[in-house]
Amino acid sequence: MFNQHDIEAMTYKELQELEVRVQHAKASREKQARIEAFEAIKLKAEEFGFDISEFTADGPAAPAKRTILPKYIDPENPDNTWTGRGRKPSWVNEFIENGGNMKEIEI
Repeated sequence: MFNQHDIEAMTYKELQELEVRVQHAKASREKQARIEAFEAIKLKAEEFGFDISEFTADGPAAPAKRTILPKYIDPENPDNTWTGRGRKPSWVNEFIENGGNMKEIEI
């Protein structure tokens, strides 16, 4: 178990590595907890004479995908945003072609 002194003594790189390990451990524990919860719900449904498929077709629900927030905004139309992932939207290409810099449209 870590105590406050252990964490304060860690280097930045060690803290980054620890953070990655914690994220992986959390994801693994969440997956296992979902499976256990689903099994418990399935048993409870059977106690009442139901089949779990009457309530869900997919089994344990996968964790919701997190929303990626936009990173860029169109200065001409604030309704146009882009996360910075995937192909650049036409408004970004036009902005760059007209001498714009990506830093200028960062949110």
